[in-house]
Amino acid sequence: METTQDYENLELLVEPDGAGYRVRVWGSHEGTGIEHRFELPWSARSTSAEEGPVRDVRRPGATATANPREVGTRLFEAVIQGDVREHYRVHRTTAERQDRGLRLRFLLRDAPELTDLPWEALYDPEKGQFLAMMPGSSVLRGLRLPKRRSPPRPLPPLRIVVAVAEPEGVESLDAGEELRRLKEALRPLLDAKRVVLEHLPRATAAALRERLEDGPPCHILHVVGHGTFDTARGGGHLILEDEKGQVDQVGTERLGSILQAHRHLRLVFLNVCEGGRGDSDDPFAGIAQSLLRHGVPSVLAMGASIRDDLAVSFASGFYRSLARSGSIETAAAEARASLFSSSGHRAWATPVFYVRSVEDLDLRAAMAPRRLRRAAPWLAAGLGAALLGGVLLRPAAPADDARCPSPPGVDLDLRLVREGTFRMGEGEGTLVRVEHDFCLGRTEVTQAVWAKMLGDGADDPSFYRSPDRPVHGVTWRQVRTFVDRLNRAYDDDPFRLPTEVEWEYAARYHGDLDPALEDDPVWVEAHGNCISTTGNDGYDGVAPVASFAADPGGFYDLRGNVFEWVMEYTEDQGPPRAIAAGGSYASSPENCRSTKRSDRTSFHTLRDQGFRIARNPLPEDGED
Repeated sequence: METTQDYENLELLVEPDGAGYRVRVWGSHEGTGIEHRFELPWSARSTSAEEGPVRDVRRPGATATANPREVGTRLFEAVIQGDVREHYRVHRTTAERQDRGLRLRFLLRDAPELTDLPWEALYDPEKGQFLAMMPGSSVLRGLRLPKRRSPPRPLPPLRIVVAVAEPEGVESLDAGEELRRLKEALRPLLDAKRVVLEHLPRATAAALRERLEDGPPCHILHVVGHGTFDTARGGGHLILEDEKGQVDQVGTERLGSILQAHRHLRLVFLNVCEGGRGDSDDPFAGIAQSLLRHGVPSVLAMGASIRDDLAVSFASGFYRSLARSGSIETAAAEARASLFSSSGHRAWATPVFYVRSVEDLDLRAAMAPRRLRRAAPWLAAGLGAALLGGVLLRPAAPADDARCPSPPGVDLDLRLVREGTFRMGEGEGTLVRVEHDFCLGRTEVTQAVWAKMLGDGADDPSFYRSPDRPVHGVTWRQVRTFVDRLNRAYDDDPFRLPTEVEWEYAARYHGDLDPALEDDPVWVEAHGNCISTTGNDGYDGVAPVASFAADPGGFYDLRGNVFEWVMEYTEDQGPPRAIAAGGSYASSPENCRSTKRSDRTSFHTLRDQGFRIARNPLPEDGED
């Protein structure tokens, strides 16, 4: 993969100032106080070719006078003037001398009418070039928005979901050709399994939400279809399909609610008409602008209508460049240049690129060849010790486990966990002290143990049936009945569910587990039954216990297979609720982790929930 483009960065804040506007150098110490007041050479609120050439650059049927060079020159002469022009020259010269690109990012604030100006067509008359066509350069748009947490580090493979919407009653597009050319552009990386391209053939709102919520991380959402912009109806709408294949016009708020919860998204590529169009009164009426406000890191969209064949060519050029560079920004710039050089059509100025933070545009980590991190020797050690003649064997129990006996006639395979301190939760977490030793099952409770304790006639709600699989689909209340049966021969009720703290403490190997391991999908998939990103693991649902390698603490399946009920239970608000931990077979690797929780009603019967048993250990020798 090529080295990503290095940029000389220049950010310009554009905002209203009395009857006109003001442009200020932004985010640069040496640019403090540099600004320029200007008026546009035409009305920024123009809506027809007769009033001005602004929209003509991007709209079909434009007049002959509306060529990009003329419009771009007039806009450049109006905005890049005075001290701002001198500052621009310094950055341009520095970029040339250091063989870097020039990144020019316009931050548009409190002037929604400016979102429809063709910033991508800016033309520097001194250089005789469009800024967007200068070698290695990039023209971006931004909005003044509150800071947000950056998305998680992208892990391989890069996942691109292509959602195709072709409802009845709209003009037919050659979506098949676009998909074919995307695959062709990405072919080497697809063959190397460094990129996964998923096709969502009937893009309904429900199907899109389900894919993002339940599937593995999606880094790029590519939408093929139609878009509309109608100020009277609230601005931009993405045309998806309903369940009957009819038109479903999805507005900005509805679309934002579907996408905003998927933290792994780096780019939404709207290859639809008018997905990037703005409104003169509402800065977030457009689809691209609204998605940025909903937290999407970057949106590449069309500022107006575009011919189908040109849209396909632009998309093909984008992914061809992305495969080489790994940079969303470089790919957008090179695709624009490719469209300009190959067709000569002014549609090269139609794509607009809205970006929240340029730091989120690098996808090289997600496209890197799959390899174990340095922290992953556990994988080799765990699998090597566990596999013998193709049969997965459990390590022998240490002597401490003698303090953790099972009830007569039942093997719960309990392991002792010593008291200690660890950091609980995501990130830095909270320092928590586990004040006592406890015992915890090395596997989930199996269907065989469930039947033995409750009787063969007991209700077993498990969907995936076999004695060595975890009992699953059980409610928290049913688990309490099982625990009561375990304790019937004891006066001190030693058996119980683990507390949430105990469960996570064991899963984190007393706090000694390297957190980086749970970010490594290779390690996670070797130690838990999750959605596989590396190939078919042989299980479409719940797997037999101990089918995957034991973790460093000697426990199986604390990540994936089934969510596990813990002791915490509340009736404070609404229906009785309890907590299940650890992810399941239906979770992506990033959600198969010690910090994953699912807050559920105590009578919940989802098939991905089970449990394991804890107990209070016997006293050590010499203790009372």
